[in-house]
Amino acid sequence: MGHPPPPQPCPSDTANAFPSAPPPPYTPSPAYQQSAYQQPAYNQPFNQAPAQQPYAPAIPGPASSSSSAPPFQPHPTKLPPTLNAYYQWKFTRTFHLGPSADQKLYAVAPRSSLSSLKHALLLHDGPTTDAHPVLAQIESEGLSGRSYVVTIHPSRGAGGSVVERLSRASSLTHRTASFSIGVRGGEKGARRERFEWRPSRGAEIKDLAGSLSHGWKLVRCDAEERWDGVGQRGVASDGKEVVAVIAHNASWSMTKGLRFALMGTGCAGVLGEEWEVMALVTGLQLWYRDVQESSAAGAS
Repeated sequence: MGHPPPPQPCPSDTANAFPSAPPPPYTPSPAYQQSAYQQPAYNQPFNQAPAQQPYAPAIPGPASSSSSAPPFQPHPTKLPPTLNAYYQWKFTRTFHLGPSADQKLYAVAPRSSLSSLKHALLLHDGPTTDAHPVLAQIESEGLSGRSYVVTIHPSRGAGGSVVERLSRASSLTHRTASFSIGVRGGEKGARRERFEWRPSRGAEIKDLAGSLSHGWKLVRCDAEERWDGVGQRGVASDGKEVVAVIAHNASWSMTKGLRFALMGTGCAGVLGEEWEVMALVTGLQLWYRDVQESSAAGAS
């Protein structure tokens, strides 16, 4: 019995990588449309956005022994498939996330405490920090910067907050950051899975942000399936699926600092809203730390 085909990333917006046909519109779920805060509708075709276009998701079906499994339809529960970060750090430390500069959906506010030496990122469920509640926050735990507490608040006011941890590990040749969280489980019900952020300059990063970019890819560690096509887009070196990427922007833009994208089963909505928010806020923390370390090195 053969292995399933490799998962496909949301197609790139880089030239020559994929056809130039406009992607399908993004339509939020009915539950999302009932939320108290009505974000800008996603059903505007992405090809109307200026300059770079977000991924137009194309995702394979569930892993099986067949190479002709029907494809998933991209349908993230909470987030659009692709987000850019827009900032003006000469005026404010707060930056915004959205599919384009005209669709800023979330505000992210860095916070720091001189007394405790703790640092935090607050992700707001809307484009302003004063009028929209905090959707999630990630805060350093201790002084080593190797552990972070992540709190995810319910976006529709139901249920309690979810508290998880992001743990960083490093050696002379390798560094990672991992977390565990409850995900949707289909017929088996909800379950906890482990995910690991790994630094990358691979195809997923290049397709998302350009050939000179670098960033992190999020690998789904506990899924039972292993994929053929190691080294191909969407498959890590150990045969595990890549479900999200975050990349430093390699363009000449002075106001767009990163690109984030969901991939594979992460882009299909099957892992759930809490997972999507966890993937985003932990990826933002890794990117923000990279920016801080780069700035400190340049100033020394």
